[in-house]
Amino acid sequence: MDGILTEFKTVVGGENAISHRFRDGLHQGHNVYIKIDSHITVRRVRQILHGVLKGKDNDGLIYCYLTDEKTMYYWQMNDLK
Repeated sequence: MDGILTEFKTVVGGENAISHRFRDGLHQGHNVYIKIDSHITVRRVRQILHGVLKGKDNDGLIYCYLTDEKTMYYWQMNDLK
C-alpha cells in the first residue's frame, strides 16, 4: 500500500481464524492488511491482535477492514502490544 510492502489476508471465520491468518501475515510481510468477513467487534479484533503480538518485536502497521462495519482501521503494531 502506498509503496510499502504489505501482506494481504482475508479472514472468514471466528477468532482462531483471525489469529492464524494474522500470524501468517506477520511471517510473510512487515505490514499486514487484514480484511475480516466475520461478526466480530473492533475491540475483540484488537484483543486478538494484541495476543499474537505480545512478546514479538514488530514495528509495522496493521490495516484492518471490518466488512460488517464497512470501516477501515489502522494501528501501529507497537501500540497493540
